Amino acid sequence: MPVIHTSQHPLAAGNRPDWCDVTSAGIFRVSTDGGRFDRHYHDFDEYWLIFSGSARILTEECEFDVSRGDIVCTRAGDEHDVLAVYQDFAAWWFEGPCPEGGRTGHLHRDAAAARGHDVPYVPGSSDTNWLAAGGIGATDPMAVPVNTIGPSLAFYTRILGFTVVSRDAKTAHLKRGGAEIGLVENKDDPQQASCWFAVRDVEQLRAEFVSAGIEPGEIDLQEWDGRKHRVFFAKEPYGVCFCFSQAL
Repeated sequence: MPVIHTSQHPLAAGNRPDWCDVTSAGIFRVSTDGGRFDRHYHDFDEYWLIFSGSARILTEECEFDVSRGDIVCTRAGDEHDVLAVYQDFAAWWFEGPCPEGGRTGHLHRDAAAARGHDVPYVPGSSDTNWLAAGGIGATDPMAVPVNTIGPSLAFYTRILGFTVVSRDAKTAHLKRGGAEIGLVENKDDPQQASCWFAVRDVEQLRAEFVSAGIEPGEIDLQEWDGRKHRVFFAKEPYGVCFCFSQAL
């Protein structure tokens, strides 16, 4: 049958055309009211075509904010997950050909992943506490040096809360609220780089960092260009120094 009504049942081995090599395809939804999902992987490539809502997802060990019109491409063997929803979320899934001897369905690393988890509803897809970012001295905020892009991305997304706008083998463009920075894997010394971030509430952010295992400095009162700021400093594991400031 050449037409599969995926609103009723997914395309799968029992109803796909004989010539079709798609493992399965259909629609999944994650609600803002009691949604659940499971962290899983496959023996084949999978694609999500998002047609409604927005969410934060995990793939290739990085977090991304996605919304209507985006396509999430996940390679065979990579875990993927829906971490939070900003609006009721819906997407088509499309699974590529299953290799000989491959397994179908959701595969899990452990029993906890197989049980699944609640997906929290987070109103709004932007973090309003983060206002802007810039470089200190000679540092280009869109080319912050890192030794290795993979571990650095994990820190910036999982600990600092940034999402990935784009990335390749050596660079990444990150965003959190109104703050945007870029990472570049090169030979520059990260310990010589510094960035500033303007935020609405330094106390809230400092408490968030402490909970995440970062050891920020104490909040201090400083004056720049005739205006007072509440300020604290922190360092990422690879040496880049951060200044977080709240204008008074």
